[in-house]
Amino acid sequence: SARERILLFEGGTGLGKSVLVRQAAAYAKSLGITMARVDLKSTRDIPAILGQLDVDLSKLLPNFTSEGGSKTHLLRKDLRALRQPALLIFDSYDQDVVDNPPVADWLSQQVLNEVETALGVAVIVAGQRSPDFRNAGWRNLARHLPLAPITEAAHWEPWIERRYPSFRSKRADLSTVLMIACGNPAVVSASCEAIAKGWTP
Repeated sequence: SARERILLFEGGTGLGKSVLVRQAAAYAKSLGITMARVDLKSTRDIPAILGQLDVDLSKLLPNFTSEGGSKTHLLRKDLRALRQPALLIFDSYDQDVVDNPPVADWLSQQVLNEVETALGVAVIVAGQRSPDFRNAGWRNLARHLPLAPITEAAHWEPWIERRYPSFRSKRADLSTVLMIACGNPAVVSASCEAIAKGWTP
């Protein structure tokens, strides 16, 4: 029901994109929302992407599926006709996609542009890059979420207390961990786990 039904997660390696995508997928599943997930790292051309959408969403896309799951205009027609929500996730939107105009343009001009008329559809695009939304027709439907290092100890402490309660008893200095890890969540998480589980002063 939100207006911003396009979420763009953009950030470098280790900043949490994969975790956000996994949690979004798990949340959609818990709500009974039908979902398609396309990994753009391994699905590099439009026929392959359409094929994945056909596999994941065939029961919701009768016209598209009946014609072999290969025609974008039928995909758009069926998305517009949806009477139940569907989530499309496009993961690994990286420089390789930006350098592949047929795929980048198809995603921006065909799929993301369709969100305005396909009221049951929400889309997540996650990667080290993001589709150019600044002048896109769908920009008002999008929320861009740039992911950055988390360098403030206060932002980590509640998470560490829940996840690794023995961290404090090891007398490790969280600020030093953050400094060494440059606030990269993947590195901080691995370091805290190692300290909590393996190191004894």
